[in-house]
Amino acid sequence: MTVIDLDLLRRLFKDLFDVPADEVDMDTAMDDLFEWDSISHVELVIRLETLAGIRLTPEEIVTMTSVKAILSKFKPQHST
Repeated sequence: MTVIDLDLLRRLFKDLFDVPADEVDMDTAMDDLFEWDSISHVELVIRLETLAGIRLTPEEIVTMTSVKAILSKFKPQHST
């Protein structure tokens, strides 16, 4: 299982959306990138699921419209 963090997302965005890594930050959103359409969103989700070794629900997927929202789905779960 790979840790999903900002650095990884920057690499994925560069690969999928041809966006320079240094232009991707926590505020980057789907509306900011012409290349981030519904088709590429599905590809991004598939890559994230594969890397993290998880399956996201449709409800989670539709809310993942920004870097911040994506990272919130992959926060490490702390046990007490």
